[in-house]
Amino acid sequence: MRPARLVLLMMVVLNVAAIAYHWQTAPAVIWSHFNGAGLPDGRSGRVEFLVTWLGIVTLLPAIAMGYAALLPRFSTGSINIPNKELWLAPERREATLRDLADMLAWMMAATTGFMFAVMQGVIDANTRTPARLGPWNNYAIVGLVSAMVLIAVRYLLHWASPPER
Repeated sequence: MRPARLVLLMMVVLNVAAIAYHWQTAPAVIWSHFNGAGLPDGRSGRVEFLVTWLGIVTLLPAIAMGYAALLPRFSTGSINIPNKELWLAPERREATLRDLADMLAWMMAATTGFMFAVMQGVIDANTRTPARLGPWNNYAIVGLVSAMVLIAVRYLLHWASPPER
């Protein structure tokens, strides 16, 4: 298994394990929405909260990996990368599509890691009186944006330069 997909799988398993743990331990009603100041302004039931979390961390990666599996069927004109005529030439197409699939897997791994951090922050906020989000959610947002930028830049720089001979 390629490293990007292995990390993605580990992130999904981590989220599913946390959901299973919280299924028994979380309160029946959870403050699930918070305003910009970190104060709660919306509730949901434990089951609805955890099922939504499960849906996000399983369906988004499944859709992304399904999309990656369909990439070989896409025409060169429908794929937008720098120097696409060079990188999608028949002799490089398979490796380039594998790189695109890896990029998607890394982005989904970052997203599922973000979901883990945010949802743990929400659960943690529900243990405080009064409920309030801690700073970790802000760190998670900065982490996700940073990871997405780094992943995109890494691959765009790769495709912006000619292939190694």
